[in-house]
Amino acid sequence: MNKRILLVVCICLFVLMVGCTSSEYKSFIEAGNNSIHEGNYEDALTNYSKAMTEKETEEAETIYEILELMVDGMSLFEQGNFEQSLEAYQGIGELPIEELTVLKKVERDRDKLIAQTEETIETYTRMVELLEQGKDYLKEQE
Repeated sequence: MNKRILLVVCICLFVLMVGCTSSEYKSFIEAGNNSIHEGNYEDALTNYSKAMTEKETEEAETIYEILELMVDGMSLFEQGNFEQSLEAYQGIGELPIEELTVLKKVERDRDKLIAQTEETIETYTRMVELLEQGKDYLKEQE
């Protein structure tokens, strides 16, 4: 009799724990998705990280990896590491982004950031070339 009561109590506790975890997971996923739609990828990354501590799913893991590359790419760009930034953005294309509806905004933003980064690299390269030409000209004038 005591074993049955203990078993029932354990089952109830298990169901309660699973229900809470699922609720927390959904809450973090929803907050992450809202952050994605607002373009706040750092907050989205944080929320997906929290969601994965509650429950690991393949979809959450994929979205987390994509968000991580977006945040890394943006950070690298701000630091002036344009080539590495471009590689991070292009790495997103290697993940199944088109299968996840929530990531359509990420895909659009990524495409804009790739174009911006490529343009910045071209401008930077041209500026370096012009600087070298200017240095050569100054040497010739001496």
